[in-house]
Amino acid sequence: MALAATLHVMELKAVTSGQQSTKTLFVSTPQGPASNNLSDTGHTYVPDAPQGQASTLSGHAVPDTSNTDERDGTLPRVDIYLPYGTTGDQTLVHRADAFVKRKQDPQYRGKCKVDCKYRPQSCQNICYYQNCIHGGRPPLYREPGLKSLTRIEAGVSVKPGTPCNAGPFAQKFWDPRSQSKALNLQCDEWPMVSQKREAPNSAAPKIQISLRCIPGRDNSDAGNDIKQCREGAGKWSAKKPTGILSGERGVAGSSPFVEDDTYEVVPYMGSFIKDNEADDALRETLKYCEPNPDCSNDGLQMYATNIRLDKGAGKFPNNDGKTRGKPYDNALHNTYRMAGESADIRQLHISLKITGDNWNDVLTRVYYYENGNQVELAKKNTEGMKANDEFTLPVSNTLLQELRVKKTDCTDFEFTYGNPSDANKPWKAFDFNTGDKGYKPYSYTLSGDYCVTESKPKMKTVRCTFPAV
Repeated sequence: MALAATLHVMELKAVTSGQQSTKTLFVSTPQGPASNNLSDTGHTYVPDAPQGQASTLSGHAVPDTSNTDERDGTLPRVDIYLPYGTTGDQTLVHRADAFVKRKQDPQYRGKCKVDCKYRPQSCQNICYYQNCIHGGRPPLYREPGLKSLTRIEAGVSVKPGTPCNAGPFAQKFWDPRSQSKALNLQCDEWPMVSQKREAPNSAAPKIQISLRCIPGRDNSDAGNDIKQCREGAGKWSAKKPTGILSGERGVAGSSPFVEDDTYEVVPYMGSFIKDNEADDALRETLKYCEPNPDCSNDGLQMYATNIRLDKGAGKFPNNDGKTRGKPYDNALHNTYRMAGESADIRQLHISLKITGDNWNDVLTRVYYYENGNQVELAKKNTEGMKANDEFTLPVSNTLLQELRVKKTDCTDFEFTYGNPSDANKPWKAFDFNTGDKGYKPYSYTLSGDYCVTESKPKMKTVRCTFPAV
């Protein structure tokens, strides 16, 4: 029997006597040219009208069939119902206004560009990920779905304190560059949240998400470049005169990317003016973007090693600009590591107890916090320590770099952790004195002081904190 000549009853719902019947039926119409390519079976789903009334669909009057045998009835074709499958001898249909299109297959959508002259620090992070982590063979980026990794799951956030402006990371990345709000450091993540990312895996052979502390303007502008490319807006619009980069997008022209569409990201160098002194100087700082890049860490590349989403202590100890004096704890808070290093960044504490008739006896302790407890790394008792005297706590299994302590006055000291003259990794060192201050909103103390001094009749105590790589 030809398909166009068949008649199907999809559902006959039994009802109690006296209630309105709610029949559902399929009817046959002669096979003719289909009004669209999704409804070419000749069968139409028609819901019954109340008894005694005619159903009107697409301008066609449909007679009441409540008292007839549906297998004998013939109704006109109604095009607002579209078939979507079969079951047994029935053809299943949707109402056209409720029809959901099948998601198109993922497609390659071309190249998105980030202008490195105006987003230099973002480009550094992108280039580090593509050229150093992936050896110049970066993966294609994918449009994310609902289950892609969030910022918090990646160890960052859009709010302050994540982690570039939270201790001890702000002290490491912010204070040596500036101690003002103008720097506005944010944690740049690459791949970014608008790109599909897998869940963190400590066994992954490569860094999954590259982090870098960069100025907020860089971060937001680069993110906007990618956003406009994905949406077909701005420079990537095929419908506007400003769409000078629309040709870089792949198939589907100006349509927005959909889930699992793939694309490349190109750090764009075309805006730099050759032989312009300022442009040349800026471009020289983008060492990760060179054809044969120097992939040694410049002191700003890091990644998360442990994301703690379920700890009551929170992700960071001082991330709201109000809480002070709570130490960073590697066992309770998110942990991060400088790319290329074997140990996580820690917050170290140094305590100096000064006694004696001339305040010349100094008991020094270095420690950090783990699960709320102090873990001692080194200890030294020095008697007769006068102004300009100094000593060194050597490298050990627990203290990863040497710590030099120099006394300049009664309770004034200078500290040097590591070797600032190291030709390869000078950024691993950190030097400061008891009078130094950091950017106050995210420092260990309300005043931004690195050190706090307490005085008692026979003892003075100096306590300081500093970041250790």
